[in-house]
Amino acid sequence: MPRHAHLALLLALTRCAAPPAPAPPPPPAVASVAPPPAVTPPTPPAPTASDAGTDAPVESPPVVRASFALRPDQPPCQFVFHAGVGSSFDFGRYLMGVSRIEVEAGGPCAAHVVFDPKTEKPADPDEALDHLEGGLLPNPGKLDVAAAQTEGPPPLFVDANFDGTLDLQVVALSGAYNTGFAYWLFDPKTQRFVRSAALEELLMPRFDAKRKRVASGGRAGGPVYVGSEHEWVGGKLELVWSQTTYLGETPKGKPLPKGFTEYRIRYERKGGVQKKVFDGPAR
Repeated sequence: MPRHAHLALLLALTRCAAPPAPAPPPPPAVASVAPPPAVTPPTPPAPTASDAGTDAPVESPPVVRASFALRPDQPPCQFVFHAGVGSSFDFGRYLMGVSRIEVEAGGPCAAHVVFDPKTEKPADPDEALDHLEGGLLPNPGKLDVAAAQTEGPPPLFVDANFDGTLDLQVVALSGAYNTGFAYWLFDPKTQRFVRSAALEELLMPRFDAKRKRVASGGRAGGPVYVGSEHEWVGGKLELVWSQTTYLGETPKGKPLPKGFTEYRIRYERKGGVQKKVFDGPAR
């Protein structure tokens, strides 16, 4: 199943589910060294005929420019987000309806377009997005505070591969409880952000900087919950363990033995191979 269709199916199945377990503590913050991001008004487009038959200007989202340091020992990169601006706080502001992300030349970054739906090549054209939902753009020195927020989308910057350099994460689409993200890892060799298909395959990734592991999981549908942990090995994301939990019944939908509340199937990596280590009812 294509990646976007798989993610859409998971989101559709989670409309009435219980929320997943709290996420682990956020990774260490990297503070920006530039002034707060500024919002510059877009250039008014040429008028077009409306449905009512009158000429009217076509609205476009504002352009939010922000300087953000990917590492504390480097000058900041210059980001341009074509997005609407929602609520603002002392730790940042929410960007919504992101239709384009650009990076201007400067510091460790080369000039390039990170995201533009007009040039994206989705695996499934039927699941293509014309925009991303957005995320929290932290104010200078407030990344740690922004990452600690429990409501609203997470920060746009996170060290997703634990190499000491911040990467980009943007909410792509969300359901009642599960959320899908788009990820771009910064490549210092090319000085560009490169999209990560491996991270986007995971269900709501969470990044544990201390253990250098990427956890994922949530409700997969009905009484079924999934969870896993992954490690970066040679630039590739490898599975450490995975577990599927059936609440109140067996995988075949039969009642559990008396005194048991769930059924678990767990795999762990041993000698480079995933092996089943548990398959049965659990309390």
